[in-house]
Amino acid sequence: MNLREKGFTLIELLVVIAIIGMLSAALILTFSKAGGIARDMTCKANLKNLGQAALAFSVQNEHFPDSYPYEWDDIGMFHGSVARVYYDRKGWVNWTGAGRWTSRHPQKDLMTMPKITGKLAYEAMTNGTLWAYTSKDPSTYLCSTYKKAAAAEGLKDVWRSYVMNHRFHWHRRGDNTGPNMHWLSRFTVSGKSTDRSAEMVLLFAELPADNIDTSVKAADGKLDPHNDKEHIGFNHKIGKRNVAHVVFADGHVEVLLEPVGASKEDMLTLTKNLCDGAAINKDVLQRMR
Repeated sequence: MNLREKGFTLIELLVVIAIIGMLSAALILTFSKAGGIARDMTCKANLKNLGQAALAFSVQNEHFPDSYPYEWDDIGMFHGSVARVYYDRKGWVNWTGAGRWTSRHPQKDLMTMPKITGKLAYEAMTNGTLWAYTSKDPSTYLCSTYKKAAAAEGLKDVWRSYVMNHRFHWHRRGDNTGPNMHWLSRFTVSGKSTDRSAEMVLLFAELPADNIDTSVKAADGKLDPHNDKEHIGFNHKIGKRNVAHVVFADGHVEVLLEPVGASKEDMLTLTKNLCDGAAINKDVLQRMR
């Protein structure tokens, strides 16, 4: 009687390998989706924390934090005599360096707004007005999806990815008399009748994570579609659609779907409307709770 060793045929082995491959692909896809969901949730939590920090700041200081640091001088009559007075204001992320303006000689060259990477970027964050209101947690300033995209572009030591609506700043009276007025004196979060609603005014968003701009202008902490030609980044996904996470001046977080086929000009217009608190055309952008 002839005896043969039992074993798998080639076809059986190929079938087993194919099954293992499909299971592995399914597991990888599942873990990838889970990782994306976790990053989305973290981003929303960061924006919620930044929004709450800005509201806490506004309660204590009776105005919102400034979206960027700046300085200026006044030349005019003060107490009956001509004088030149210099002012500087901190932003939510601030200049770094030891320089500061004096009553006679501004030293702007000693104060710089750093890029989003490196030690100076960390100092700008910790020197900003919101640092104490965010429990001094640096992770609040950086979306992990943005950090992953930056790493893919070879950018290391990135500290922040969020930007604040450039509209949150002080402006001077035309006649240079009296105190400067904050733009947000035009509406209140308390619900009083004003010309714009806090729930419509963008507070924080993210710059695009594709082709990350590391220049000082892009990393100055403000989102300015008018002068800097910046628009919000749709860095996350729901299904096959790109979405953006943003927080508004009343503290609520929204998920915004990217308009299909939108040009850069369309994106700039959309960002301008969000920054200005204008009504959003739902044919252009579907807002989702």
